[in-house]
Amino acid sequence: MPSQPLSLLWGKFYAAGGNFVLEAVYDLFFHDTQTPASKELVVIGAGFARTGTASLYTALEILGFHTYHMRDVLIQNHSSQWQRALREESADAAADILLKGGYNATVETPGAVFAVQLARKFPNAKVVLTTRSDPQKWLGNVRSIAQFHAVVGRLPWSLWPQVAQFDFVVHEIWDAIGCSLRREINDTSCLELYHGHNAKVRAEVPPGQLLDFHISQGWEPLCNFLGVPVPDQPFPHTNDKEGMTVALGVLTSVSVVFFLAPAAVLFWTLRRCCRRGEAKVKAS
Repeated sequence: MPSQPLSLLWGKFYAAGGNFVLEAVYDLFFHDTQTPASKELVVIGAGFARTGTASLYTALEILGFHTYHMRDVLIQNHSSQWQRALREESADAAADILLKGGYNATVETPGAVFAVQLARKFPNAKVVLTTRSDPQKWLGNVRSIAQFHAVVGRLPWSLWPQVAQFDFVVHEIWDAIGCSLRREINDTSCLELYHGHNAKVRAEVPPGQLLDFHISQGWEPLCNFLGVPVPDQPFPHTNDKEGMTVALGVLTSVSVVFFLAPAAVLFWTLRRCCRRGEAKVKAS
């Protein structure tokens, strides 16, 4: 756990506009792993990434749910476990990862991939399907995910095993659901995935168990559906795209420095040697 002054400093930064991705980077180094196992899932987020899932995650945390998000795959080093669950198409394995981690709620991928199966496994759980009013904007946001992982998949980040494995499982998830990030985004395939997934959730999850939700609706429909009081604070609108843009700039800058630094050191060394040589010639 981080020291209290560091926690307070981060809290002030985040309250002042710190972004979702930077918070995840902080948690990667300072998260608390001592969380008791959960008995069941009570909230299942069925919406894919970039449908307001970061805002839903923040909202559920405010409401007191211990919530799993794609970032937790990296933070908790769960990449290999999710790979097995995806390859075996096993909702039981997915539930096992979540419950053993102490989570009683999940949003976004990889949990959303198993949303329908998890809803059957936990019939008392509430399923929240987040959607975007404009699927084309969702598609543009998926491109930002691809750009982010194009950088993460290169040196020096690929030298970090935990990050490299996370990058691999993210690609495996998007390959499996039919919207590959490994090359130019296929608009048709990705939009078919988006509409097809949402239609399946609406068709197979019982109406009383499902909330079709857009984050612009705010607290009231979400809290009424979950049976919890409306908090005395604004509904969070967490801009994870903005956070990813900032993080992408930082990661790219570090990558540039990684490649330029050896050349700069070599140049400085050669220049120093030349100056010493010139000094010896003059001295003689």
